[in-house]
Amino acid sequence: MAEKVGQELGVPLATVVIGPGREVTDLYYDWAKLRDVEESGVLLVRPDKHIAWRASVLPDDPENRLREALSAVLGRV
Repeated sequence: MAEKVGQELGVPLATVVIGPGREVTDLYYDWAKLRDVEESGVLLVRPDKHIAWRASVLPDDPENRLREALSAVLGRV
């Protein structure tokens, strides 16, 4: 989904799932304490590591919400 939205808008997007049994593990739960979203939530992080957008829980239409958020960040609304 993120790859599709990134291609549509001409921006490469990488996805990372953080947690037990995932590609990136949060051994000491530091990330869980800092992220300020639920387990199903999502963050859009800019290349300079600033949070561009966050959803506390997974939106009903995550693809469209990501498209809207990324369009706003890119000034294409």
